[in-house]
Amino acid sequence: MPSDMKAFNLKVIEEFRATGGQLSGQMAGRQILLLTTIGARSGAERTTVIGYRPRGREFAVIASNNGADKA
Repeated sequence: MPSDMKAFNLKVIEEFRATGGQLSGQMAGRQILLLTTIGARSGAERTTVIGYRPRGREFAVIASNNGADKA
C-alpha cells in the first residue's frame, strides 16, 4: 500500500475512534468498520479500514485494497 494511502487510513482510523464513527470530508456518510487483527507470531495489532453494505439481515464486507492489483 502506498505510504500516502497508509497516512490516509491512519487519519480515518483516528477520526473514527475520536468521533464514535462520524466521519467528515470525503468519508462522510460512508459505512465503514475497523477490523483489528493480532499477529499470530508478533502479537502486533493491525487495524484496517473496511467498507460494508447491509444486505437484508446480513452485511456484505468490502475489502479491495483500494483497487490495487496486488496486496
